Amino acid sequence: MKILIVEDDDISRDTLKQICETNESWEVTVAENGAIAWWLLSAPDGEAFDLMITDLDMPVGGGLDLIKRVRNNRSMSGMQTLVCSGNKDRDLVRELIRLGTNGYILKPYEARAVLDKVNALTASKTHRKIDIALGAGD
Repeated sequence: MKILIVEDDDISRDTLKQICETNESWEVTVAENGAIAWWLLSAPDGEAFDLMITDLDMPVGGGLDLIKRVRNNRSMSGMQTLVCSGNKDRDLVRELIRLGTNGYILKPYEARAVLDKVNALTASKTHRKIDIALGAGD
């Protein structure tokens, strides 16, 4: 499985990368914002990714815009998307559902939650229903 992690925060990006690299069969690439991610995704000789894990709130090319671009591109429409964000806006979550986002994990996240969700998406590549893990009290 080829995974693209899109996260502007160095610590979060490195943490997600380390979590995903615990599975030796996953190839992990990182991008520090949506603009770099789009460049990686749309380059003529670019890699095809199976899963994109993205933050939403980034200073250059936000995650929501990136997901919209991916969903509107036929060659990328099958790529699964998992959002890892601190954003709790319910209208935004509804928009992500409409776009076919495959999952949402609220920061701060546990390594096990990320691994479980990625493993679930790996097992069911046709899964299109968003699974929202908002935590206690939400």
